[in-house]
Amino acid sequence: IEGAFASLDACHFYNNGKQGIMTWKSAGKLKAENCEIHSHPLESGVLVAESEATFNGCKLYGNNLAGAVAQNKGILRMFDCDVHDNDEGILIQDTGIAHIQKCSVFSNRANGIFIGFDHRGSASIIENKVINNHYKGILIGNNRRVVVRDNTEYGNRGHPPLLPANIQAKSVTVSRKYLKR
Repeated sequence: IEGAFASLDACHFYNNGKQGIMTWKSAGKLKAENCEIHSHPLESGVLVAESEATFNGCKLYGNNLAGAVAQNKGILRMFDCDVHDNDEGILIQDTGIAHIQKCSVFSNRANGIFIGFDHRGSASIIENKVINNHYKGILIGNNRRVVVRDNTEYGNRGHPPLLPANIQAKSVTVSRKYLKR
């Protein structure tokens, strides 16, 4: 229903096949408070695409790909959330829009907050604590429409991201014709 609004309070989303919460295609606004979103073995805890979602005081952890993703004109707002032990903590890509404020983003297998190299939307990353992630704390691709202000970053190791447990590296065979110059 266009213009609809959904509100979640103290809900628990865990161990679903794909995303814990997916809002997309003009689904209306979503507001989640004090929810736990965790342990999704194949995808992300939250995916926002072509819709709008606000998370306040939520915990997103143990998800295979990311704690939260904004893409495809999705608008993601997060306040006072804990995002930890995911592959990427928070991923903002292509035309996704995000406002992340006063969140604790820590111990993720790749970046704490990653604004992708393909990102063309806007983002504001303000007053967050981004610590002890395996790669970077806050990594910004090529977009100049990103505001980063008053964040605390430390203990991010700068190592290449770890592969999620269910993804295994495979050898690739390249034809000799592609190796010639």
